[in-house]
Amino acid sequence: GNTCGRADGIVGSIEYELSSDQPPVVLVLGNSVNEAVQAAVRVAMLAAGRSDVPPCKLGEAQDLILVQKLLPAARDALRSMPAAPFDQVCDSAGKLNVWSTV
Repeated sequence: GNTCGRADGIVGSIEYELSSDQPPVVLVLGNSVNEAVQAAVRVAMLAAGRSDVPPCKLGEAQDLILVQKLLPAARDALRSMPAAPFDQVCDSAGKLNVWSTV
């Protein structure tokens, strides 16, 4: 559920390190089974009119900054598979989030 963007310190630190020492591989890890991704998918599905979503474990999740950062990936996942079950949309949203930050 963690995100990084082009203008934050994490990306800048990685870019700085890679400018002087270029490893053969840079590995970016992500996961799709966490409460932040699930909360973002839940918000996206409810906004799209879906009612087949499990209850949220994070309370008022739509107000959390992390959920807001994950929402674009959740919306993209839902657009690409509008009738998919919740867990499948979560898996896709997690992957899309990783690809959007690479």
